[in-house]
Amino acid sequence: MGRFDTKIVGAGVAFDNQRLIAPLRLSSGPITELTQATATVMVEVAGRRGVGRGSIYLSDLWAWPDPELSHDERDRMLRDYCSEIAADLPNLCGPAAHPLELGLRLHARCVDPGAGRRPAACDLTGRSHVPCPGRTRGSAPTGPDACPAMPVLARAAQITDANAAVFDAANGFAGCIPGMHEVLRRQGLFAGTWCLNPSEGMSPGQAEEIDRVYREYPDMNDDEWVRERLGTWNDE
Repeated sequence: MGRFDTKIVGAGVAFDNQRLIAPLRLSSGPITELTQATATVMVEVAGRRGVGRGSIYLSDLWAWPDPELSHDERDRMLRDYCSEIAADLPNLCGPAAHPLELGLRLHARCVDPGAGRRPAACDLTGRSHVPCPGRTRGSAPTGPDACPAMPVLARAAQITDANAAVFDAANGFAGCIPGMHEVLRRQGLFAGTWCLNPSEGMSPGQAEEIDRVYREYPDMNDDEWVRERLGTWNDE
């Protein structure tokens, strides 16, 4: 058992209505408040127990812009989703493991119907009452990528890795600006990576890190798109 292996003992969630400073006026009508969800999770690590808390807004207005459902309907479904996840969190996360592994298990069990027991509220990912892109309302998902269209956690890790290389996180962001200039240089938009401060440049190994993320995540850059239009832009 690893030193960081964590067991979920229990969880709960509470909801508070947070009033907006000014109403958000939409075509469907003004929104005057949003729901704040506060989760409480008890864990056990190496025989010791602790409690952690975190809050987030259930911002269906941005994350779930479905014109077929009202704000109140979406908010209620999100509350139900949070409550069912919290009630069954120990089972959904499974036996003790590294916290990142627990998060991946939770994601898989909510998205992939073949990954184990799914709480009823996980219908939010595409079954019965909530549509997903490319699927009609009421149809069932057919695999782990059926909805929400791509492994969000995997993509988030890739973006974090790529940003760390470009912005030079390993060296306290010392090469942040030159790193961005290097990307623009590779696209043909800049002639070099020079900065206003002549002594400012990329950190040792930063260029190799940018090479690596280019190689490992080729779909995340738009260099080809830029090159195709560079001549036109130069003519203008």
